[in-house]
Amino acid sequence: MRAWISQTNPVAGDIIAIEKQLYDDGNVRFKLTKNGLTVGVLSKPEGGKDRLSTKIINKEKEGYRLDSNAEIEYVVVRRDPITKISNSQVLCNITMNRN
Repeated sequence: MRAWISQTNPVAGDIIAIEKQLYDDGNVRFKLTKNGLTVGVLSKPEGGKDRLSTKIINKEKEGYRLDSNAEIEYVVVRRDPITKISNSQVLCNITMNRN
């Protein structure tokens, strides 16, 4: 995924897509894309875990709809102290609207 992020050169203020994907086994994932390339994936929903994807699904059950666009607020670069590999993470502001 790191190569995809570097290919899109995301910066704060960019608008990217957030796509809800339903897999054959019933699992749901949320993918962040810019220009058709993946720049991030939310952790998969898991009961009892305080994850954004779980919160989105719960809000959808309450009648909210996830906006398909998200605004990048920050691009964080984290360098692993052991492997010395740098990883970029895109932090976005997402919105949900009541149906």
